[in-house]
Amino acid sequence: MIPLSYSQARFWFQEQHGGDRHASPVAPVLLRLSGELDTGALEAALRDVVARHESLRTVFPVTDGVPHQRVLGPDRACDLALALADVTEQGMPDAIAAVCGGRFDLSCELPVRAKLLAVGPVEHVLVVAVHHIAFDGWSVDPFVRDLSTAYAARLRGIAPVHDELPVQYADFTLWQRELLASDGFEERELDFWRTALHALPEEPALPLDRPRRTTGTHHAGLIEFTIGSPALHALEGLARECGCSLFMVLHAVVAG
Repeated sequence: MIPLSYSQARFWFQEQHGGDRHASPVAPVLLRLSGELDTGALEAALRDVVARHESLRTVFPVTDGVPHQRVLGPDRACDLALALADVTEQGMPDAIAAVCGGRFDLSCELPVRAKLLAVGPVEHVLVVAVHHIAFDGWSVDPFVRDLSTAYAARLRGIAPVHDELPVQYADFTLWQRELLASDGFEERELDFWRTALHALPEEPALPLDRPRRTTGTHHAGLIEFTIGSPALHALEGLARECGCSLFMVLHAVVAG
């Protein structure tokens, strides 16, 4: 049996014992598609991508109380059906939320669902919701790239041809488990982070507009605002100075 990676184990535990009991954590991919669209070719392309990437067809059954990975065969990519719906631009946010809401049964269900929202004869939005146990921000670019390649091939009536992937996620899991079990690894990691974080305060000193919560919640919301160019350039400079991504800087500000 293939064990879970440590990231997968965290998401699996949250799914079973915490968080929103009505919705799974998902990483959405939203693609606005303008022009004539072959929905049959698009559905076939989505299945091609699922067949190519084992992480998109991995389920997590439990044996003797311990979850493990089970990679389904490429033929199970056909379990993914592309649902269709007509929506208005005004109804788009609710339609997207409906696709991304709800729960996945990680023990037996593909961790991906998709729906094509039509806002006109030649204007569509493809919504792909993938459980975070199988997908993150780094996954978006290869997903979209492989989907584009597969769709172009399916339009010509042929299967896509890709270079073989050198590793799959299960390979990474086994490597990670072996690395972290090696002699002295845990102490070396602790020493590194003690040194890297020793000067940081217990709590960020950023000003707040409300009292700090004593316990976290899993409730989320959406606040839209614009960051001006000078502030954006300053944030990007701070990220470079700290050796981290812009996302990490923004997350630190919001999470503070």
